Amino acid sequence: MFGTIRKHQNWLWAVIITVVIISFVIFFSPDARIGGGGAGNSEWFEENIPTDRYNAARREAIIGLLLNQYTRRLEDLPGVDLDGDGTNDLARVDFETRSRLRLLDQLQTQKVAVDYDTVVRRIKTMPQFSSRTGEYEPEAYNAFVQNLGRYRLGEDDFHRYVQHDLATMHIAELNGLAGRLSPARVAEPVFRRQHEQLVTEALFFPATNFTAAVTNFAPLPQFYTNQGALYRESEKRRLAHIVFANSNFLAAADLRLTNLTVQVDDIFKRVNPTQFKDANGTAMSTNGIKQLIREDFRKAQAFELARARANAFAEKLFAQEPLKATNLWKLAASETNAPTVEIVTLAEQEVASKFQLAGASAARLFRLTETEPITEPLAGAEGIHFFALLGSEASHLPPFQKLAGKTLDDVKKHFTEAQSRDLARASGRIVHATLTNALAQGKDFAAASTAAKMNAESLPAFSADTDTLPALTGRADLPELLTAAASLTAGKTSTFIETQNGGFILHLKSRQPVAAEKLKEELPKFIDTYRRFAERAAAREWFRKQEEELVKQLRAELSAAKLAGKARAH
Repeated sequence: MFGTIRKHQNWLWAVIITVVIISFVIFFSPDARIGGGGAGNSEWFEENIPTDRYNAARREAIIGLLLNQYTRRLEDLPGVDLDGDGTNDLARVDFETRSRLRLLDQLQTQKVAVDYDTVVRRIKTMPQFSSRTGEYEPEAYNAFVQNLGRYRLGEDDFHRYVQHDLATMHIAELNGLAGRLSPARVAEPVFRRQHEQLVTEALFFPATNFTAAVTNFAPLPQFYTNQGALYRESEKRRLAHIVFANSNFLAAADLRLTNLTVQVDDIFKRVNPTQFKDANGTAMSTNGIKQLIREDFRKAQAFELARARANAFAEKLFAQEPLKATNLWKLAASETNAPTVEIVTLAEQEVASKFQLAGASAARLFRLTETEPITEPLAGAEGIHFFALLGSEASHLPPFQKLAGKTLDDVKKHFTEAQSRDLARASGRIVHATLTNALAQGKDFAAASTAAKMNAESLPAFSADTDTLPALTGRADLPELLTAAASLTAGKTSTFIETQNGGFILHLKSRQPVAAEKLKEELPKFIDTYRRFAERAAAREWFRKQEEELVKQLRAELSAAKLAGKARAH
């Protein structure tokens, strides 16, 4: 069927698109049953709910999913498995509808209302309708409302959805008051712990210190085999390729763009010139900006011409029966000024960058088969491409004996790094044992380090609030150091801590309390932030409980329906 569609794409796609749009309208109708996720027969969950009330909640649920799930097909959203048997008992829309009903009940019970002006203000701050700089974009809002019409939903439905969302957030905030009222005595200890200064000494064992000690490369072949996943060559496809390059149609584009100067001037009037920078970040001149706009027009027109030529080529190509890869050569040879066919052998990850194709188009090449050996026209940044499958090379690990050049150098490098790391860690464990004995004899950390033929390094004071510690560069990460220090009391020493680059031993000399000036200056703001965080956490917990209670209720209803024979049998 796919081949038939491709051969008649110019008229068939219009029919297909029309059918799809009609099906979307039916699919998202509030009065239609929405499936998805293999929900099966789920009418049991609608019993004893007035139809008009249920449909109103359902309309809001659909809007919420379209707004927040970034999907055009609600049936693609995962269903809900209530009883944990691996099959979905409800479609996502059904579940969200019942969730919406539950919230609407609470709004009615608590008599929470939101006025229209507040709804408008909220819409103008929603990220879905805002630019990157946070400015409200009416075009984005109008497009969303217009799109709702495809699902028999309107602007009033959306306003009601926003109104109820705001009211629900108000209830959640009321339930989060406990967090807002968190006393300072709860936040202050957190602030003190986060800002206390850790004064430490450390011994580092970076792998790079042991690189010169790696001289035995006899185990290299075994290392290569053991780490084979790193060196396997990906599956490759041998492909015939032609491209209708945009650049070949620029001259023809110039002949068509008879009023280009007027068009460029019109666009220039509507852009912000300060947004245009050259490669050095310098503001561009008016002529420079207009030249960019002119080139964009030329390239767009050339692309349309290339696409038209490629579509005409495709009509002839897919009209040939049987469909074979060699048809690409035959047609290209018979066409006047047709592109030259080239042969390429590439892995999937190489295709997108080489031909500047989108990821989905690049993946298409690796779904070609003997029965469907040629791609449809694939649009890239530089033109329209066709590919034909000639053969495949399976993923494999090349024999070590045949390695050469960069691949062999990489294997030796990785082997040296691994061996150096192992030597560093072995040295760290030996030093720690010596250090432990010296400390047990009453020596301080510096003296114990000297006994182990190491020099202890004093680190700059740091805290849990420290962002960076340059002294660690290439030897350890700050989170690793904080984790090691967390369980230490003043005067104690950690075990040997392994890191990606070797390892370290940390000695905590002291914990210095936060300075009084810092406490006075920053604690009030921290308490306010802590309270807001606790408030949001309490609000999230409220929403979590609502969903948890809904799931319990639906599970009970499902069990009752099964007993009554009204639900699907497992």
